[in-house]
Amino acid sequence: MSLVVGRRVLAVAADPPEVAPGDPVTLRALVVDEDGVVDQPAVRWSLCRAPRGAAESDSIPDACVDGDVDAIDDQDPADADALVVVPVSSCALFGPDVAGGARPPDPDGTGGYFLPVRLDVDGAPLAFGAVRLACRLGDADVDVARTFGRRYARNVAPTFAVDVPARVSAGDAIDIAVRWPAASAEDFVVYDRDAQRLVTTREGIVASFFATNGVFAVDRRGAEEEGEVQRVTTTNNGWTAPSAAGVVHHQIVVRDGRGGVAWTAFDVVVAGR
Repeated sequence: MSLVVGRRVLAVAADPPEVAPGDPVTLRALVVDEDGVVDQPAVRWSLCRAPRGAAESDSIPDACVDGDVDAIDDQDPADADALVVVPVSSCALFGPDVAGGARPPDPDGTGGYFLPVRLDVDGAPLAFGAVRLACRLGDADVDVARTFGRRYARNVAPTFAVDVPARVSAGDAIDIAVRWPAASAEDFVVYDRDAQRLVTTREGIVASFFATNGVFAVDRRGAEEEGEVQRVTTTNNGWTAPSAAGVVHHQIVVRDGRGGVAWTAFDVVVAGR
């Protein structure tokens, strides 16, 4: 839902966005309410302990929702960020390195595996994020796995800019343009399990739009199909200002196809007619 009517977590970003077990990562949260971005949201970060069960379909394990987590220590309770070392067992728990001949979980459409993260924020619904794991290619032959290790480049978070007027009149319908450099939609190799070979593909880029008032044409827009991503480096969304004068707080969250996240926040002044 694009309308912000209470405190909520809009996005979680990992820096860097793809991390090997044993490496550090900084987690950041975008927490907002009716007054815009919350500066000190009191986020309590935790890492999920166990993967999804065989019968579970949601991306977040039921056990994590129920509180089976490891709290991240040494975090400022007033801060929206946390620094954590990715557990060395992450690719065994959430990736392809399962033991004892068990069937590994399926990767997502980009070949990725993710460590789920839980956020408890005062006054906001329970929220979750994920860190993309740099795991080995677990179900390919040795030669393909070696080639994958040489050719695969870890994800880099997208960058973008926004074109929007700072001041509008009540009831105005405007376009908000989101522009990203072509390099933000990265090429990467993925293992085609049906063909049993590596193929090169390209990330999609999608922008999600949020505001404390007014109406968007759509909640999210971008370039998700490979051919479209190769052609497009901008997306537009319509927004209709409210009928009453005031300041509207906006946030735009941009995600790439491999889990990289970036965001910006800005205000639009709505003048009376």
